[in-house]
Amino acid sequence: MSELPSGWALTMIGEVADVESGFGFPKDMQGKVDGDYPFAKVSDISRAVAVLGGELRTAANFVDEGDLKSLRAKPVPAGSVVFAKIGEALRLNRRATVRVPLVLDNNCMALIPKAMGIESRYLYRFMTTVDLSPFAVATSVPSVRKGDVEGIGLALPPLAEQRRIVAKLDALTARTAHARADLDRIPALAAGYKQAVLAKAFSGELTAEWRTDKSNLMSARAVRAAVRESWLAAQAPISRRRGPIADPETGRKPLELGPLPDTWVQMDLASVTDPARLIQYGILKPGDHIDGGVPYVKVMNIKGGVVELDKIRRTTPEIHEAYRRSSLREGDLLLTIRGTVGRLAEVPAELDGGNITQDSVRIAVLPVVSRRFIYWFMHSPAAQEYFRANQKGVAVRGINVGDVRPMEVPVCSREEQDEIVRRVDHAMVEIDRLTAEAAAARRLLDRLDQAILAKAFRGELVPQDPADEPASVLLDRIRAKRAAAPKARRGRKVAAA
Repeated sequence: MSELPSGWALTMIGEVADVESGFGFPKDMQGKVDGDYPFAKVSDISRAVAVLGGELRTAANFVDEGDLKSLRAKPVPAGSVVFAKIGEALRLNRRATVRVPLVLDNNCMALIPKAMGIESRYLYRFMTTVDLSPFAVATSVPSVRKGDVEGIGLALPPLAEQRRIVAKLDALTARTAHARADLDRIPALAAGYKQAVLAKAFSGELTAEWRTDKSNLMSARAVRAAVRESWLAAQAPISRRRGPIADPETGRKPLELGPLPDTWVQMDLASVTDPARLIQYGILKPGDHIDGGVPYVKVMNIKGGVVELDKIRRTTPEIHEAYRRSSLREGDLLLTIRGTVGRLAEVPAELDGGNITQDSVRIAVLPVVSRRFIYWFMHSPAAQEYFRANQKGVAVRGINVGDVRPMEVPVCSREEQDEIVRRVDHAMVEIDRLTAEAAAARRLLDRLDQAILAKAFRGELVPQDPADEPASVLLDRIRAKRAAAPKARRGRKVAAA
């Protein structure tokens, strides 16, 4: 700051606060969930920042008064500002205010405000603007030193102005905190709205009014016949290399679709897919990555409804050939069936001729059925519940291909399928747009908080009052008190006789 506001003084942290490190906490003393003092570690400070608005009131461990002697420890008083002094840079930048006397772990540090010199909340607010990571000593575990913290420069207002600044900051940040909480709920609300749209889409409710204006829609019988005809036209002799066809698993829990419109029909997933390209899982052991080999898709590659091409690995042509039954074509649907069950994606042109692993299945939808219709249905609440209900296994949960093929699906005329897809696509784009706008607003709130703090410590947030006692007088009083304090005697200890 080139010019300080009236009544302000430039000082250092060490002049207005005592800087103290914590104490070693032996493992054999940890685990007490009650006692005279909380014993706060880095994780407790992190939780206070993330969950409790930066107020440290308790900890996962406690100690009793009698433990302090063996720990060679003393509590830090309420009003102290604490932070991690060791570890990752992110943790180094976390701050909390102590609301009850407590003991600190030796990986933490406390600033204890000197009486009548600085408001503890002002010191806390100031420290949230200070990046401590540049002070971390470059060792295997970076650590902040006491002397570096004591030397941090601080623009100090009069005590009365400090209180006005803190009150104003509390009022403004309470508003941004409320707005932030509202915005943080948007992703969950958006996810719920997406599920509501899909539930309406595949119960027929989404296009109920649309159907009333259509006098020539195909009947349910005609829809079934058209799908059956397409299936028969695609039928081909079963290749010897196709592999075994899994039967439905014992105890399969059917998918409950509920009542459907009169022009809709319930079918199984296998009936709306290419009989020459069965719903099939892929390669069991793809081996090491081979540059220039055949690309294959793993569960980890399917995220957000797409295949992430930058992380695709490749196998040998020989391994691919042994699993040709699961080879991919552009537009096929992929469904994850192991680990994270129920993710879906369409095969992009870049993976035409590629393959999958045993943790996913390929679904080749018949031309008479919209693959986007099936894609969105598999995201619906009913379909996702089917995947959850039919998962098996202990170490790795999953659904068997024998339960995917007979999965119940709703089918309507192609005209209505396309209308449903159009409406769902539009709704999802709008929901994602609103979610992105909320995320942008959330980031702006963080910047707003920083701007407010910057104004506060430039002396621009509240007006100065000429009647306030200048900060220089406060500092002189602190220095005088320190000079008058008795000095600790130093010298060699007398050896025992």
